[in-house]
Amino acid sequence: ADIVQAPRQFMRDFLGIEDMQEAARRFITYGPRISIVTDSERGLAVSTSDQTFFKESYFVEPVLDSTGAGDTFCGAFIHSFLKSRDLAESTSFAAVAGALKCTNYGRAHLPTEQEIYNFLKLQDS
Repeated sequence: ADIVQAPRQFMRDFLGIEDMQEAARRFITYGPRISIVTDSERGLAVSTSDQTFFKESYFVEPVLDSTGAGDTFCGAFIHSFLKSRDLAESTSFAAVAGALKCTNYGRAHLPTEQEIYNFLKLQDS
């Protein structure tokens, strides 16, 4: 796979590494071009052969249900990355999508692209 996303717990069990950035960096050696390690409200780490960085989670209220947040993150990341090829922008887009997903119950409501961009604009101001 070119892009691999896994929760921190999996990386800790699989690689024996606690630090998310180090785990993302190490997982690149298994072949993916992009490695993403997520830990819900504690943020995420992204690594490629050229860079590794940490991204804090976005704060949203109310948090009602995290069902589907990880899947929403993954879908949003791929959507954004295919459009922009910008790793940092895609990471922010996906992190917001996953966070906004938590403000609704169940798997039915997914944030729209416009809702995500509106949230990002508010964070920049």
